Amino acid sequence: MGALYWQLNDIWPAPTWASLEFGGKWKMSHYFMRNIFDNLLLVPYEENETLKVAVIRDDYSGSLTFNLSIKVLKWSSLNPTLTAYTIVSTEGFSSKIVYENSITNVMNSGNCLDRRECLIEVIYFETQMA
Repeated sequence: MGALYWQLNDIWPAPTWASLEFGGKWKMSHYFMRNIFDNLLLVPYEENETLKVAVIRDDYSGSLTFNLSIKVLKWSSLNPTLTAYTIVSTEGFSSKIVYENSITNVMNSGNCLDRRECLIEVIYFETQMA
C-alpha cells in the first residue's frame, strides 16, 4: 500500500538503526518488521477508563474466527495473574471493536492494585477459516 521500509541494511559494520547487520544477520527489529504488513492487526487501547480491542482485517478471506486472549502480568512474576479468553468472528476488509471492559475490572481480576506494577497482553490464536 505504498509503504517504504528503507532502514534495511548497512554498507559497513557499525552500530546503526539498520535491521540487518553487515553480514546479513537479522537484528531484533527485523524480526518485528517481518510481520508489520500482516493482514490481521489487533489494536488494544484505553478510552475513558475502558480497555478496548479493535481488529483490523485487510484481506478477502471471508469470515475468520479466532480466540482472543487477554492476560494481566505483574512485572515481578513470569506467570500471568489473569488469563481470559473470548471467541471473536470478523469479516474480510473490516474494522471493529471486539472487546470492551473496564480497566479497573481487568486489573482487579488480575490482583493488580497499582497499574504501574502490571502489564496487559492481548494476543490471538486462529481457530478456523470459513
